[in-house]
Amino acid sequence: NQALNRLQSYLTDSQYGERWSSAPEHSRLAYQAYSAYVLARVGKAPLSTLRLIWEQQADHARSGLPLLHLSLALSAMGDEQSGILALDRALATPRGEDYLADYGSPLRDGALELALLRQHKLAQGRWPELSAKLADTLAHRQWLSTQERLALLRLAQVDPAVDWLAKVESAAG
Repeated sequence: NQALNRLQSYLTDSQYGERWSSAPEHSRLAYQAYSAYVLARVGKAPLSTLRLIWEQQADHARSGLPLLHLSLALSAMGDEQSGILALDRALATPRGEDYLADYGSPLRDGALELALLRQHKLAQGRWPELSAKLADTLAHRQWLSTQERLALLRLAQVDPAVDWLAKVESAAG
C-alpha cells in the first residue's frame, strides 16, 4: 500500500522531476506516466488526472516511452480515444542521445517500448520495423548498460516464440 501511495503522489504532484535532467519537464512526465501505468493496472489511476497529463504535458516528451505508458494507462482506465492518440504519438517520438537523468538510451527505451507493445498486443504491424531498428542499434554497440541489458531481457520474456538463454557473469566469478 505504501508503494501505491507513493505512486499516487508522483501522479498528482507536479513538483516531481529530475533537476539534473536536460529536460526536467520530460522527467516529470516520465515519473507521472509510469506511475499512471502502474496505478491503472490496479484500477487506481484517476481518469481526470490522466487526461490532464495527456492534454498539458505530452508535448514535453523527449522519448516515446512515457507516452506509451500514458497510452496504456488511459486505455486501461476507459479512455480508448486518448489512448490511441497517445500511442500514435509514442510511436512517432524517438529518443535522442541527450541526458534525461533516467539512465535511458535509445536502445533501452526502444526495447521497453517494443516489450510493452508485444505484451499488450498493440501496433503489431510495427513490430518488425522496431525489431530491425533495435537489431541495428545492437550491431553497432560494444557494451550495454545495466538498464539496456534488463530492457532486452524484458523484451525476450514477452516473445515466447523465441528460444533464449541468459548467462549471468560477475567479476567475482
